[in-house]
Amino acid sequence: MPRLRHEFRAYAAAAADNARTLVEGPAAEGLRPVSGGTDTHLALVDLRGAE
Repeated sequence: MPRLRHEFRAYAAAAADNARTLVEGPAAEGLRPVSGGTDTHLALVDLRGAE
């Protein structure tokens, strides 16, 4: 079972990396990530003032 834990850890790290990459697009267009980015697989973006 230790291998399964290692594989999940790699999967979770990839999910977080992908979420950070996903946040970069809207941030480049002026939409502000609320927490400055993400450390999890979730991204919260402030849409106030968005057109």
